[in-house]
Amino acid sequence: MATMKKFMVVKPMLRMNGGTIGLTTQQAQRRSNRLKALKKGVYEVTGAIEFKKGEVIGFDDATLSKAARASLVVVDASTGKAAGKTAAGASTGSTSTGSTSTGSVTGNEAAPDAIAGPESNSPIAE
Repeated sequence: MATMKKFMVVKPMLRMNGGTIGLTTQQAQRRSNRLKALKKGVYEVTGAIEFKKGEVIGFDDATLSKAARASLVVVDASTGKAAGKTAAGASTGSTSTGSTSTGSVTGNEAAPDAIAGPESNSPIAE
């Protein structure tokens, strides 16, 4: 398995129905009934799970779907903050095109969870 990169959710919500992800212990506990632990901090998604805007999660960049890429920005390893472009390469500037929703991203506005900071036991690449 390739090293995971950290990504921050920038859309109101991201829904995942499968795949392998990196989560903090707290994130995994909240979704434990829909995850299978593969190794410390790495999980297989076994049912639909959701992430709110502001949450940081780990992915192998090569496995991200087009819909997921549009909902995520890469987290800069040196600063721990979101970079200015989505994983799909689009700018995350303040321009808005309305409240349309596509793919697995919902249009419901949700308060962001506490952003997961760097953790020494996280398999997500720094």
